[in-house]
Amino acid sequence: MMAQTAAMSQAKYPSGPIELIVAFAPGGASDSAARSLAPYLSKYLGVPITVKNVPPPRTGEDVFSRSKPDGHTIGVMAGSAVASDETFFKVRFRGREFAWIATNAASPGVIFANAKGPIQKFDDLAKVAAQRPIKIGAFSKYSSTTIATMIALEEKKVRYAFVTGFKGAAPAMTSLIRGETDIVGTTLTSGSAFYKSGDARPILLFDSERNSQLPDTPTIEQAGLSASSGYLGSVVFALVAPPGTSKEVRDILGAAHKKAIDDPMYRAQIEKVGFTLSYVPPDKVQQWINNLYQEFEKIKPSVEAETK
Repeated sequence: MMAQTAAMSQAKYPSGPIELIVAFAPGGASDSAARSLAPYLSKYLGVPITVKNVPPPRTGEDVFSRSKPDGHTIGVMAGSAVASDETFFKVRFRGREFAWIATNAASPGVIFANAKGPIQKFDDLAKVAAQRPIKIGAFSKYSSTTIATMIALEEKKVRYAFVTGFKGAAPAMTSLIRGETDIVGTTLTSGSAFYKSGDARPILLFDSERNSQLPDTPTIEQAGLSASSGYLGSVVFALVAPPGTSKEVRDILGAAHKKAIDDPMYRAQIEKVGFTLSYVPPDKVQQWINNLYQEFEKIKPSVEAETK
């Protein structure tokens, strides 16, 4: 009887439209990752999926964490963003308790400068900083790409100051193009449209290998930086459900998610907007998020010392 009840419960899901939460404003990598996945997830779940942006100052992760765990509210989130927020801020959610389904897409970190400004290559940062501090635009001092930017400038002894308060990477990039800041450390996906339009210039790739979309942009080692200095690598996005979501619902989401990311049209779409496929399956995704938390906890003392 209990098995029959469980089967009936599983058969009812999904019973209606699904809302997919994004914890940032439209236009950035999180938004792009969610909107790239949503139509394919909808295709394989058989119900409509609507993307809902919950940008700062509200905490999208907090809104998400208090959602009903019935599978009709889900999210696409950067594991590093969730781990960073909980590591550096007082928050009410516990990201490791989220029902992480699997990862789907990744985008490397990049430092972008204004294409018409005085910083045309990475070495120009030191020249400008000799006159005044470099203004770093950021939605948070503690995002993984902003931390990587800070580490790079510290390693080269380049003076800098933060300009914060943006509701996501896209508003920060817009401010860069207006000349209000000097550089923005963000993902390739978040800066891709600005780069392709000729408004932004990539001056450093936070990776060990060149990227085909940025063939002339130097890697960490090519810029004379040490790969062991604490750079956190590419930003990886995952499908996630609220804490307490049942195994039955998680399994259905996981199966639909795998079909979605195996869809050739999905793969073509994410490549078009600057992502690479990154799949950590359901049985390994919890260890993946635990490892991210450990990485942020490891660098927390030095980051807080530098940002005081």
